[in-house]
Amino acid sequence: MLERAFQPFNIGSVELLNRFAMAPVWMGMADDKGYVTELLIKHYSEVASSKIGLIITEYAFIKSGHQILPRMLGIGEDDQVPGLKRIVEAVHKEGCKIFIQIADCGLNSDPKYNPEGLIYGPSIIELKGFTEAEAMGVLTKENMHVMRALTVEQIKEKVKLFGAAARRAVKAGFDGVELHAAHSYLISQFLSDLYNKRKDEYGGSLENKMRFLLEVLDEVKDNLGDRPISVRLNGEDGIPGGIKIEETVKVAEKLEKSGCDLISVSGGTPEKTRILKESDEAYFSSFARKIKKRVKTPILLTGGIRTPKIADRLLNEGVCDLIGLARPLIAEPKLISRWRAGDLTKAKCISCNKCFYEEGLRKYVNCPIFK
Repeated sequence: MLERAFQPFNIGSVELLNRFAMAPVWMGMADDKGYVTELLIKHYSEVASSKIGLIITEYAFIKSGHQILPRMLGIGEDDQVPGLKRIVEAVHKEGCKIFIQIADCGLNSDPKYNPEGLIYGPSIIELKGFTEAEAMGVLTKENMHVMRALTVEQIKEKVKLFGAAARRAVKAGFDGVELHAAHSYLISQFLSDLYNKRKDEYGGSLENKMRFLLEVLDEVKDNLGDRPISVRLNGEDGIPGGIKIEETVKVAEKLEKSGCDLISVSGGTPEKTRILKESDEAYFSSFARKIKKRVKTPILLTGGIRTPKIADRLLNEGVCDLIGLARPLIAEPKLISRWRAGDLTKAKCISCNKCFYEEGLRKYVNCPIFK
């Protein structure tokens, strides 16, 4: 029996049934404008029926036109709140808690979604080190002419958009909010020398590169009340010039001082998704260990965790406080129920990614092998 994994756990004022969490993953189940569909409600309800401790939704864009993929969830309009509220109600009905992850894709936005046909980030960059094979067809040399560096005024507007998204999250009833500061989207881009070439107060030193993240954190906290806030960080980007673990540790320390309630540790970018072999379980655990040594803020670890005994060991060794699962719950939405019942065989997911690159881009994310 997984004694520690199935113990309750608190994130700020929110009590979880256990230490398993559904990590954010794009499902492609929203409609073309980012509104909630019946299919998306059913998806989250099914995972919640396993009595998982926490669900963190797929990233929801804070403003239309700044997304990377089709059928992304949105939280940029007030009239998206009723649909989001239905997701929350379905999850709460099962006794589970749910956070919504909010994001701006920055230079990894696809210009076809923006009426201006432009993409915005910290700086205009040269794509050295990127190849067509590594990229997802978005951040490419063909997009060089549509890149724009954000002005300071536009940065302040972005901060306010995150705050407005947090207000909508509260109206929808979410238990908390997660900032997507990983995977080379906008907040992560400000942290990275690869993307951030600025010479003003938002670039140069690590303190300056953190400024946008911390301003967003403060703005979101001001709109959340006593609800907790999580931040998802890359341990490392895994690409030349990207974020290194030594920097991430310092960012985590600053987040703790600034009132962050949960740090979610991940890694990689859209251009570099396979940093380590998929056969190595918990392949971001070394990052979590280093961060955990320096902060007391709870740590959620994701990345290739498939075996329940390994999950329990990570918790017992103090590597992390919560175990995040994404693809395994696509293959087996009720995986947590199976493990709770005593069937401790590893998750069925084989990390083939057909759920994304075949099913997701064709219709919506779904496991074509086991589901």
